[in-house]
Amino acid sequence: MLVLGWSGLRIVAVWQWLEQYGVHPVVYALVDLGSSVPYAIASARTISALVDRRHRHAALWAPLAVACFVAPDVYIVAAGRQMPWSVYVVVLTVAVAAVMLALWTGRNEVAVGREQVVADAGPP
Repeated sequence: MLVLGWSGLRIVAVWQWLEQYGVHPVVYALVDLGSSVPYAIASARTISALVDRRHRHAALWAPLAVACFVAPDVYIVAAGRQMPWSVYVVVLTVAVAAVMLALWTGRNEVAVGREQVVADAGPP
């Protein structure tokens, strides 16, 4: 639900501030919402593979997760015309903050998942 809320806020922001620069809000919404399900699946499979220490499997899913994660921001940069530099700064800042949060959350999920695997294994 949080992800949908975040997408909704970004769609409203694009509609409000970026439509005048050629960023079509409906296309942006389709990119944002359309990439969210593949991102959720790919990131979950990446985390799961990392928990199980299957690094090759994680390496297969991670590029899809990254591509889906950055797709909405790439659309903004690609579609925008004559945007002020401040728009690029805001988009980049939000993207970097989101990446940092995703990496921090993913790292924690891997650590918790590995602890659970050990706990489920029981005493030796």
